[in-house]
Amino acid sequence: MNLSLRLQTILNHIQPVPVLADIGCDHGKLLLAALKSTKCEFGIGTDVRAMPLKRAQETLKKAGYQQQTVFYQTDGMKNIPEEAQCWVLAGMGAELMVKIINDSINKAQQTTQIVMCPHHQPEILRLKMASLGFEVIKEDLIFDDHFYWVISYQYHGQTITLSLYEQYFGQLKKAQLLSYATKLYQQNFKHQQRNPKSKQLIELITKEFSVDPLQVLAADDQD
Repeated sequence: MNLSLRLQTILNHIQPVPVLADIGCDHGKLLLAALKSTKCEFGIGTDVRAMPLKRAQETLKKAGYQQQTVFYQTDGMKNIPEEAQCWVLAGMGAELMVKIINDSINKAQQTTQIVMCPHHQPEILRLKMASLGFEVIKEDLIFDDHFYWVISYQYHGQTITLSLYEQYFGQLKKAQLLSYATKLYQQNFKHQQRNPKSKQLIELITKEFSVDPLQVLAADDQD
C-alpha cells in the first residue's frame, strides 16, 4: 500500500501495541497499514461521520482484516468499551484534538503513546498537552504539499511550562528549523505583511539561531 508522506511518518511514529485506536479514521488506510506492518494486533476506528466510517470498514474488509478491527460512529473515544494503548489523531485541528483528549482524559492517561498530526495551530496543541501532563517523546516536521507536524506524546503527569519558542517549534533540530524558515520565507516573500504569523515564525527561528533568512536563501542559491 502506498501511503502519503504524512501517513507514512505517522505510521513510523507508532510503537507496536496490542490495540491501536485511529480517531477520525477517515478512509482507514492508516489503520490497515498499522495492522499489515504489525504495529498493532487489533484496531479501533472511530469517526463522527457515517460515510468515512463506512469507507474505512470497506477498506479493512476488502483487505481481510474485518476480524481484527471494530468501528464506532462516535466523538473521539467516547463510549468505546475497548482499551487502546496507542491513539492516533490526524486530519483535524489542534483545538479539536485537545477537546477529544479532555473529553476522555482518564482513558488518555492510560495510553502508552498518543500520536498527533494537527492540520494547523501545533503551538496550541503543544501548550495544552503540556498543561495536561503529556510529554513529547518524538516529533517530526514534514512537507507534503503543506507543512505538517507529527508529534508523539506520553503521559507522565507533570505540568510542563513551555517557552514561546518551544510552543511553536518543540524539540526540532537547528537544520530542520532553518529549512522550515527558508521555505516559509520563500512562500511568503511577496506577502510578508499579509501573513503576520509566518513572519513571526521566521523571526522566532532566526532570533534563536541568529541567522537571517535572506542569508540562508542566498547560500541555497549559490549551491
